[in-house]
Amino acid sequence: PLIPPPSPAVSALRRAQGRPERGRGTARQAPPVASTDGQLVRRLGFWSSIGLVIGITIGSGIFRTPATIATRVPDPTLMLAVWVLGGLISLCGALSVAELAASLPRTGGWYVYLRESWGRLAGFLFGWSELVLIRASATGAVATVFSEYLQRSFGYAPEETRTNVIAAAAILFSAAVNIRGAQIGAAFAAVSTAAKFGALVVITLAAFLVAGPDASMSNFSTSAGPVDPGLFGLAIISVLYAYDGFADLAFAAGEVKDPQRTLPRAIIFGTLAIIAIYLAANLAYLYANPINRLAQSPLIAADTMQAIAGRIGVTFVSVVVTVSTFGALIGIMLPAPRVFFAMAEEGLFFRV
Repeated sequence: PLIPPPSPAVSALRRAQGRPERGRGTARQAPPVASTDGQLVRRLGFWSSIGLVIGITIGSGIFRTPATIATRVPDPTLMLAVWVLGGLISLCGALSVAELAASLPRTGGWYVYLRESWGRLAGFLFGWSELVLIRASATGAVATVFSEYLQRSFGYAPEETRTNVIAAAAILFSAAVNIRGAQIGAAFAAVSTAAKFGALVVITLAAFLVAGPDASMSNFSTSAGPVDPGLFGLAIISVLYAYDGFADLAFAAGEVKDPQRTLPRAIIFGTLAIIAIYLAANLAYLYANPINRLAQSPLIAADTMQAIAGRIGVTFVSVVVTVSTFGALIGIMLPAPRVFFAMAEEGLFFRV
């Protein structure tokens, strides 16, 4: 209920005691939330936002992780169950983040949620961890995979110095694109998202429609050995790595149009789309390869396409992974600096 404004004497007494005044319509005000909305323009719509969710999440994981999962869980049904379980866990996380993002649609994402829940120290520690460890290592890893596959696409074997130089140049380019504007960065991410999503659909359809005589439905029922419960748990961790990225859009929530509506829809629908394409890709891998061959193939997408289309298939996958990782790099570079921007607004980071 609304509380009537206090008398002048009561107001003076409250000011003298350092207590907030309780005027009309202010009885149940929420605690202050970090806000940078006045400096950042809300330019990202629903499709740009969902493109960021998918673009950041789908990097190189779906092209490399299946071999690791097959090694730890050498049973086709249980291997698919790992991907389903990892998707459900990620969807629970997406639902939680979606609710937080709709309630606190501010630049900084998880930094804002931690600061509001646990105070400035928690926000400070999270932000600096993002800068020097979490985001730095993720960006470097994605850029390195991009560099390796770019060289393979042009027929060169990856060489360490050249790989590092190309990876560093890719990070600088990604930064420059996003400095130019959030819309440009989102557009790059959206184009690469469409390309990688389409390429995964092509790989899946090719495996089912034009796979060679080795392809068989019996691959789904032939186990390569018993499954250790501990390795099953490790497999879930690997799958969660492939699903990681669904929450990064929240970092740039201050630039999303109609955030209470757009953020939850983009995070949830983007995660559901990722689960669907991951399951479809793994079904295709298993259809074209027995579980023991899948476990021995770190580059299963390339090997599957080589079996179907020869050298052209390998080149196609190399280009797909190059585009995929580059899009993920562009996407990662867009939301991460918003954490430090929000920290600087509150004096927890260098103002400059």
